[in-house]
Amino acid sequence: MSPKEITYTKDQIIRAAFDIIKAGGLRALSARKIADRLGSSTAPVYSCFSSMQELEDEIEDRVHKMMIEYSKRPYTPRIDLNIGVGIVLFARDHPKLFISYHDEGKKTKDAEEKISEYLLQQMREYPIYKNIPDEDIRSLYSKFMIFTHGLCLLACSKELPYDDDDYIIYMFWELGEELINATLQKMQHGGDYTIIRGLKVHNDKIKQLTEWRKNQNQKKEG
Repeated sequence: MSPKEITYTKDQIIRAAFDIIKAGGLRALSARKIADRLGSSTAPVYSCFSSMQELEDEIEDRVHKMMIEYSKRPYTPRIDLNIGVGIVLFARDHPKLFISYHDEGKKTKDAEEKISEYLLQQMREYPIYKNIPDEDIRSLYSKFMIFTHGLCLLACSKELPYDDDDYIIYMFWELGEELINATLQKMQHGGDYTIIRGLKVHNDKIKQLTEWRKNQNQKKEG
């Protein structure tokens, strides 16, 4: 009589898959490696999931939920800054997960849209943003996310000068105040700015860049 096959739960399989991805990234994941980690055949994997793709989708959803949970924690008194801080701390704590699903994940855009809508909702309710038009809030958000993702990549590659919580929090606090003050100043001179690719750009800068490009083209043609 053959020994009885050990039954594994869906959560056990997902935890094993998480451990594999944390160590080697999404490309390292396979049914065989999960089975080896559990000390079983591949049968439990396919009894809980119809395919590896279904398992990867489930893990991806959980990774995105983890990222959003990080972004909701109270790192500072400022709700608007906490989201960026949380995303960077997630990247620092789980670099393989962040890189794998940022570069290879199929649902990254959906997760970013969820985080975006959460941030925009929180910002609209925050007193300092009460009188700021939605287009200015979205422009400010775009700058936040560009800065956030840059810090995430530095955190993942261990290239931040300091990777402790306080360094990341103060970095966001300093940048956040500068961006917000700049946004408020632009509101007072709205006619001097034009929205380009979601960013509010001063008309003088647009004119300068247009003239510079024109001169460069003339030099090439000459």
